[in-house]
Amino acid sequence: MLKDICSAGVQPELANPPVRILVVDDEPIARRALVAATQSCFARPDSADSGETALALAEERQFDLIFLDVRMPGMDGFTTCSKVHETKANQRTPVVFVTSHSDSESRSQAAASGGCGFISKPVLGKEILLVALTFILRGRLSSLDRSSEMVLRD
Repeated sequence: MLKDICSAGVQPELANPPVRILVVDDEPIARRALVAATQSCFARPDSADSGETALALAEERQFDLIFLDVRMPGMDGFTTCSKVHETKANQRTPVVFVTSHSDSESRSQAAASGGCGFISKPVLGKEILLVALTFILRGRLSSLDRSSEMVLRD
């Protein structure tokens, strides 16, 4: 990724369109900690306290990144991740699981449901911010690549 960023003429745009992050956790304190960590560098993220609410938001708008808890009442994080990737706007949106369930079975389920990252609780704000920056830069760089491929084809 550093090679891509340092390439001549590559300028990933992080402000236009604005970065959209979704934080999903049924625990208000955990949700606030994730919001605070991402808000230090990006605009205030959207947040949801359930998988159902997250899915409704994902059907309305596209996100650059979703931080998602695994164990929630109602729809769990694995099911939420799968359903989010079925929406038109968020088929490619990276989902990073943030959970206290860090056993190998949970990690396998996270990967099988389409998750692309896994962070164990308790989390550090800097870790959340680093993960957010990594996935958002990677996403913006890949969208530049897709745009240049379209231009070359036309």
